[in-house]
Amino acid sequence: MRVFASGSFDLIHAGHVRYLKASAQLGSELHVSVAADAYIRNKKGKGYPIYPYAERVEILSNLACVTEIHEAPAATPEAFKLDAPRLLELIQPDIVTGGWEGSGEHWARPLASEFGYIFVRIDCEVTHTTNIVEKILELHAHR
Repeated sequence: MRVFASGSFDLIHAGHVRYLKASAQLGSELHVSVAADAYIRNKKGKGYPIYPYAERVEILSNLACVTEIHEAPAATPEAFKLDAPRLLELIQPDIVTGGWEGSGEHWARPLASEFGYIFVRIDCEVTHTTNIVEKILELHAHR
């Protein structure tokens, strides 16, 4: 069974790995869609992403649980919702996963239902990239 997971995966951390490993355990192949730099910049603001697309892909492709990486070229969340059906048509997953805080609920669950895929929400311990950045800045400020 093919499983589809997606995300920004900027400043990759343990929460990302937990999400991907749990997704991979649902099938025999894990296909991961990685957000474009412009998407992250538009969503999170100036200075993002921390890691450019090529570096995020390099890190993710070295995780044993990941079968294949796919670029999500959309530059905005609205454009991603329009582009997501193309990705799903290309990958033909059996299962589509969403991560913490309802990630995927707003686009993946409805699309999975529309195309006949199973949607599974992956609940795992949450780590936020923003919290990591804030901690680094706080530690740096106290030097």
